[in-house]
Amino acid sequence: MLRFLRVALLLGPVTLAVSPTVNPSARGQTAVAGQSAAAAPAVVSPSPPAHSPAPPSLSGEALTLYRKGDFEGAIRDYQQVLQETPSSAEAYAGLTRVYLKRKDVQQASETIHKALQVADGPAVHVALGEVYFRQGKISDAEVEWVKAINSGHADARAYLGLARVRWAIANYKSGWAMIDRAHALDPSDPEILRVWVGKLSSAERTKFLENYLGGENNDDEETRSTMRHYLEYMKARAKDPRSACHLVSKDTATETSLAKLREDP
Repeated sequence: MLRFLRVALLLGPVTLAVSPTVNPSARGQTAVAGQSAAAAPAVVSPSPPAHSPAPPSLSGEALTLYRKGDFEGAIRDYQQVLQETPSSAEAYAGLTRVYLKRKDVQQASETIHKALQVADGPAVHVALGEVYFRQGKISDAEVEWVKAINSGHADARAYLGLARVRWAIANYKSGWAMIDRAHALDPSDPEILRVWVGKLSSAERTKFLENYLGGENNDDEETRSTMRHYLEYMKARAKDPRSACHLVSKDTATETSLAKLREDP
């Protein structure tokens, strides 16, 4: 269940603090990557646009293929876009995500670092953050996402990434706030939707899972298996007449003895 909710990011101008590492003791700090707390830029979230601009036709087709799980087709289309427009940051970012989905982290890293040289832009830095996160460089990933948002680039994937960082330090409230932002910006992104749907009722989640698993997606078999098990659990729970939590014992109070335990034999 937890893996499904985290497989595998508020509206209006709101300031959000960013912790530089995933160390729980660092919660509440506002410094970003070596800057002092007083000088650190906070995440300033612009209001999401009413409609996202339509992507170029071929890039849109590549995105559709990627979300359907046709990675070879998506790579082919993204590479064709780059042949026609070598400085397309969106194409580099999309191609990087395809490699990450195929678990080819090395190729994804090489692709995004090439993009930094020929197509540097917010979209590239958001994808770079995703590569860093997959490599375990959590602080570096967070900095990339924060910088992209603070540059005025309201990217749904950046908010999704920040949600994962917040959850890594057990800051769940802030993580869900990031997911709300991500969903407001791009409700069609399957990765964002799979997480956001965790806020819905059990019946709505069950319906979503049935439709999702019955359609085309780009998840690996392990992820789909986890979702199927979670769907079975949700259906079984819905049939249980004891829908609410309740005590299994009639006892209202108890007393027990406590004993000291040594730390060594």
